[in-house]
Amino acid sequence: MGLRYGGQRDATTVATSALVRGATVATRNVRDFEPLGVEVVDSWAGA
Repeated sequence: MGLRYGGQRDATTVATSALVRGATVATRNVRDFEPLGVEVVDSWAGA
């Protein structure tokens, strides 16, 4: 069973974990993460 995102709440949880760890989030869903102040890489950009 794969990981499913339930919207902004899940994005906030992932972003918080990334910020605490100094990590970058790699996702196609850049729109939900950019306002949260976490570094985001669009894993499909330029594909």
